[in-house]
This record gives sequence, C-alpha cells and structure tokens, in this order.
Amino acid sequence: MTEGSFPRPAKRFASVGFSEIVVVRNRVMDLLAAGHRVWRFEGGEPYMATPDPMKEAMGGALQRNETRYAPSSGIPDLRKAILEKVRTRNGIPAEAESPIDALSPREREVLSLMAEGRTNNAIAEQLVVTSGAVEKHVSSIFGKLNLSAAGDDHRRVLAVLAFLRATDGG
Repeated sequence: MTEGSFPRPAKRFASVGFSEIVVVRNRVMDLLAAGHRVWRFEGGEPYMATPDPMKEAMGGALQRNETRYAPSSGIPDLRKAILEKVRTRNGIPAEAESPIDALSPREREVLSLMAEGRTNNAIAEQLVVTSGAVEKHVSSIFGKLNLSAAGDDHRRVLAVLAFLRATDGG
C-alpha cells in the first residue's frame, strides 16, 4: 500500500474539535512553557502542600457528611451536567437513562421480586440462590439507584418505586 492510499478521516470529523480534557491539558502545557506555576493533580503521592481552596472544599464536604465513595452509577447532579454538556456543546442528542438501566439482568429480577413484596429469603428460594447472594444484589441495587443508608427513608420501598416508574407500573 502506498502512502497516498490510506483512507482519510470523514469530513465531519474536522468539526468535532478537541475534548475538554485535551483543551485543559494543552492550556497547562502552554502555561508551563511560559514559566507559570501550575498545580497538577495526578495519581500517586502529592509532591506539594495541599492548596487552601482544596482544603476548604474538603472541609465543606466533611461538614455536609459527604465522606463516602460516589455511587457506582455516578452523582446525579454531575450526570445531569454531563448530559447537558453533551447535548449543548457537543450537539449530541443524548437522552437521560433510567437508573434501572444500570442494573444487571439478575438485579432487575431481584428488584422485580421485591416489587411483588417478597422477602430476601423468598427471593433466594425462587431464584435458587443463597439469601447472602440476594443481600449482595439488593445492596448493589441500592448503590446503583443512589439510595444511601443514611436518613429516614426506606431504601427497599424507594427502589421498588423507581422500578415501577421505569417499567410504567407506577
């Protein structure tokens, strides 16, 4: 194959532009090249003192009791912001997905049986698994639906309500 015979990218590719992370990286590189000091937050052990704005943000998170890992399905407000950015800035007609979509088929099956009012033991019997396996599925469901253990809400009921809304049952 000769050099000129390689396929070229589609013309529409030229309109995509750089992702935000590439724009930020390029800006950082430009600032460093110009001799500016840039705080770089990367993996591994930090090599400098934690900047005051970071300390203040961490203190605020502690005051709000935001001390746990984010749910595996993401932070709802952040997911909404990303969806809006993808729609407006990238021109991609993205739609919000139901949190139920993040569940595995087995988790949906467990949630469906929860919606029928079954206990974990009854679900385990029907699915021919241990009650411990059902408890792990239920815990995963709560995580993926962003249902934290804190507060006065009944997570099992809230999970069933989310399931019913997503399946046009409620």
